[in-house]
Amino acid sequence: MSEERRVSPRFGTNFPVTLYVDGNTFPANSINLSERGVCCETTEYLPSFTPVKITLELPVKNETVEGFGIIVRVRNGMYAGAKGKTYLTSIHFEDIGAYERQKIATYLSEAGNINVG
Repeated sequence: MSEERRVSPRFGTNFPVTLYVDGNTFPANSINLSERGVCCETTEYLPSFTPVKITLELPVKNETVEGFGIIVRVRNGMYAGAKGKTYLTSIHFEDIGAYERQKIATYLSEAGNINVG
């Protein structure tokens, strides 16, 4: 059995995410979110260790979060309703401001009715 090594807990989500890589835009949908990163479903394969600019469209209060991250894991995915091959792309937040992090913490607290601190 593997041990959970996460510092911040993940919470299931479902909102739009936009990834920007080398001048290209890739729409995605969030699968889960923590204060340290996001996993999203993409239709394009983006390799691990790729730096990305990311925009999260948080549905509570219609907040937008922007920052930079790095792809740390890519797995095959196929969710109901998908029209083709999909990928579960995990991104670690590398460069995201304190105000942006606070928006994520507030979203997780309000959306999940949890205590994030």
